[in-house]
Amino acid sequence: MVYLSREEPPAARGSLIEPVDAQYGLAGAQFAVGEFNDSGRFLGVAYRLVKILVPPSGDIRSELRKELAAGHALVLADLNAADLLSVADLPEATGALILDTRTSDDRLRQADCRNNVFHLLPEWAMRADALGQYLKARHWQRWLLLTGVAPEDGEFAAALKRSAARYGARIVAAKSYDPSADVADPQAARQQIQARIPAITRIAVPYDMVMVADTSGAFGDYLLFNTAQPRLVAGTHGLVAEAWDPQFREYAARGVLYRFHRGAGREMSERDYGNWLGMAVVAEAVTRGSVSDAASISAYILSDRFSLAANKGEGLTFRRWDHQLRQPLLLFGQRVLVSMAPLGEYRHEHYQTDTLGFDQPESQCRRVH
Repeated sequence: MVYLSREEPPAARGSLIEPVDAQYGLAGAQFAVGEFNDSGRFLGVAYRLVKILVPPSGDIRSELRKELAAGHALVLADLNAADLLSVADLPEATGALILDTRTSDDRLRQADCRNNVFHLLPEWAMRADALGQYLKARHWQRWLLLTGVAPEDGEFAAALKRSAARYGARIVAAKSYDPSADVADPQAARQQIQARIPAITRIAVPYDMVMVADTSGAFGDYLLFNTAQPRLVAGTHGLVAEAWDPQFREYAARGVLYRFHRGAGREMSERDYGNWLGMAVVAEAVTRGSVSDAASISAYILSDRFSLAANKGEGLTFRRWDHQLRQPLLLFGQRVLVSMAPLGEYRHEHYQTDTLGFDQPESQCRRVH
């Protein structure tokens, strides 16, 4: 397996307990290789990870070309959307299996889908629908939508608007917040954010929820207990819809989290989980499908024979029309699992998880065979 990513500045540490060099994503892939090599010994199967970390200004296409020329056609793509499309469109990558372990962009599953790319983390529409289902069940359907200025913020805000229309919620007001307008000093900036939030959340129309789209974490953490009126928060902060959370303890997840922490010295993030899933997809195809080349694995994971155990309470499968991995989503508050989506009252003729995100009749993907 080729682990392909681009070097980035170290992420801000959530606490002093976390290591300075956390290696988010890569640690998940390395953990998975160790896990599946332990079980592979009994079957005579071994997995090896080829780590490719491209500098910020490096040519990621040329680096992947070298690996493809060497016959390494199974790729864990821990990349942003632009880099992912760049490598997926390489002529040499037509027959590769590229496992997108990081993005949530709806467009990569819709108009910009690719036949050689499979998506492991939930798209924005799936996350928004998970929240929409739960908030409808609670009758909390008057929303104030607060959006940051990052491109991903706008994408998630669009998904929330789609979900509001789908589940009968009403967006009573939509506002944007640009934290870059605050002062440069970090401590003073935090104080200014806390001072501005009451004003921006004070509107004349009553509402139940502040729905926040702040994918970079620029201001969302400060919404709780700082709104003009006592209101609930959901979206990227408050109540969130995730593929994975370090507090998840159901369906043998506790053991996975313990083993990961023992090796990495920190909690397992959603990005780590995405890379673990990518390795698990290949290991499942090798073990149960008895296939090992990219073309055969691609065919197998789209077949009715494929089902991936991923500590979610049910087997996960891929949607044939956009190569998105179906999966239940975790609805987490600050420290506790609130619910799991899809909720029981939402039924589907084939997979209940297809009530989250874009079902086949809604799909705009035209590049998946």
